[in-house]
Amino acid sequence: MPSHRTATVLPPPAPADVRETGLTLSAIAELIVKILYFQGEITAQQIMQAIRLPYAGIGKLALEHLLKEQIVGRSGSRGMGEPGFLYVLGAKSSACMTP
Repeated sequence: MPSHRTATVLPPPAPADVRETGLTLSAIAELIVKILYFQGEITAQQIMQAIRLPYAGIGKLALEHLLKEQIVGRSGSRGMGEPGFLYVLGAKSSACMTP
């Protein structure tokens, strides 16, 4: 009888920076805003789990950009470290929402 071997398919490694995602920083930021619009107050870790990208090197950069532009704000913390910060839509979030 022939031997059947099943190849194990491994997922690709997580991208280390925005360039490796194939997306722009603006596209990632837009995804974050949409998640906050529908989910409300959630942690950075929950946001990054929703868009399937790492916080380090990608999420942190996008969230810092959105904070600087006042599109999102921090409302507290749930857990330890920056991934535990809670985010909400900020004062200027309506300016970037498209129908």
